[in-house]
Amino acid sequence: PLTELKLDRRFVDAVLTPHGERIVRGITAMAHSLGMTCVGEGVEQPCQVAALQRAGCDIGQGWFLGRPQPAPAFERDRRILDIAC
Repeated sequence: PLTELKLDRRFVDAVLTPHGERIVRGITAMAHSLGMTCVGEGVEQPCQVAALQRAGCDIGQGWFLGRPQPAPAFERDRRILDIAC
């Protein structure tokens, strides 16, 4: 079963525009309505984190949040978007 919907980095780049944020908000709402977690790929700037949080995205991944690493190190060091902010 599918549990995550990943937003391509092009959507993460577009989230900084009003139109792009509305698209990401819609995709995130669709993912949540299907019981899925929404993951934003390619996060490279703090402003993208804030925009993804506003749009309701659950998790971010990318260079800004952490470098690629082996799974055990990732589990220990991962950063998850805090949607309560």
